[in-house]
Amino acid sequence: MSKVASPMIRVLVLIAITGFFVAIVAFAGAAALGGPDLATHKWGWYSDWKESDRFERHHGHDRDDRDEERAASTATRELAWDGSSKVEFAIPAAIEFTQAPGPGKVSITGPRDIVERVRLSQGKLSFDKPVEGYVRLRVVMSAPGVTHFDVGGDDQLEIMEYRQDKISIVGSGSSEVTARGEAKQVVLDLSGSSEADLSALGAETATADVSGSSEASIAPKLSAKIETSGSSEVKLTTRPEHLETDRAGSGRVVFDDGSDAVDTPPSAPLPVSASKT
Repeated sequence: MSKVASPMIRVLVLIAITGFFVAIVAFAGAAALGGPDLATHKWGWYSDWKESDRFERHHGHDRDDRDEERAASTATRELAWDGSSKVEFAIPAAIEFTQAPGPGKVSITGPRDIVERVRLSQGKLSFDKPVEGYVRLRVVMSAPGVTHFDVGGDDQLEIMEYRQDKISIVGSGSSEVTARGEAKQVVLDLSGSSEADLSALGAETATADVSGSSEASIAPKLSAKIETSGSSEVKLTTRPEHLETDRAGSGRVVFDDGSDAVDTPPSAPLPVSASKT
């Protein structure tokens, strides 16, 4: 028994010694690679998590306090419209626009520190410097002669009582536009995932360029020229006499019943009567 056990014991001892040296080498390598960090944190993996948690909770409280302060300091600021025929909203806002005679005006409501940073120049509403965090302002605007509207981000624009020969709308990002009234000519340009509901805006003609995953509803009576690309969709709530489409990707042009709209050529001119001899 002793002769058999002796070699086995030697093997076990060698394995133990080898394992011990491998462990030493492994710890030495870890110390060489991460020594400064480990020394700084005193091998405190759990305490490091607590520091991170405390950091998040601290900054979370800061954000909560700032939001509460902003909510408590809501203010409304009035600006005189500068007379431009176009308006661009470069601020996050829910906007109500009404066409009305007389001097134009803009009313902006939101946290006081944000509202005070809004500037109006050549028809563009923007901040004078970057704003920390996200706050959506409320804008109520009236003017007699605005015909071009430009929105982006996740702005929401509602146009009411519109009565002009032409209206031009540009929407990008995930903006949303609705319009009610009348216009002889509608020009629409949508990109990103923006949406425009112009089904309550009576029009004679419409030109629409819709891309990305944007969606639009329009109601031209006489003619429509529509370009779609990406997965965009344009819905016609009327059946114009002349329809011209250019579709790329999986873009669609449909009627309000869901059927695909088919191009219709312009009406042929009436023949000229032969002159009497």
